[in-house]
Amino acid sequence: MYFAFSLPEFSLQFLAVLVMLAILSILIIVHECGHFFVARLFGFQTPIFGFGLPFFGPSWTLGRRWGTEFRLHALLIGGYVAIPELGDESAGAQSFGVELQPFRKFPIWQRMLVAFAGPAFNILFAYLVMIMMLLVLGEPTQQTTVFSLIKENPIAAQAGIKPEDQILNINGQYVDSPSGAVKLISGHKNEKVIIEVKRNVNGQSETVSIPVV
Repeated sequence: MYFAFSLPEFSLQFLAVLVMLAILSILIIVHECGHFFVARLFGFQTPIFGFGLPFFGPSWTLGRRWGTEFRLHALLIGGYVAIPELGDESAGAQSFGVELQPFRKFPIWQRMLVAFAGPAFNILFAYLVMIMMLLVLGEPTQQTTVFSLIKENPIAAQAGIKPEDQILNINGQYVDSPSGAVKLISGHKNEKVIIEVKRNVNGQSETVSIPVV
């Protein structure tokens, strides 16, 4: 039995795994930031904010601020924030490796908001990413390209439409998807329509207007 091994293909798959882990880590950090900021707002203790997971390898202290020790772990995947007053309040400083203040009691609604803040930040982050993509890339569109012509219905071929033509508009109405093209043509049954297509002619892109009855 032989196994084919392609280094470029392996490299692409390895890169895809790294990108996936990076995206997942960003989502987890955003989630933990939600817990952290709302907990700080209500006065919960947040003794540790860790970047990465504390399961394997060493860790380094990045600094201390707002009563929180920021740590960087060798296993740099995701992150976490320690909020002891949301967990077992019998836990002492030895559970976190830092000095804790006396535990306080917090109303149930504040505890609920701290717990909900994580997914709320993820939702807000996704909305902001979508807004940025719309501002940078514009609204999503789909090219409408003719891949082949139906021999049983030669109307398009007789009109001059060719495979690999990209449909731009129909009767001046912009086409943003294959379903949109079908809808526009169906709305003009037994009528003459002008289809504007982009076509590759001799290695150059040209725009052609085609009347179809």
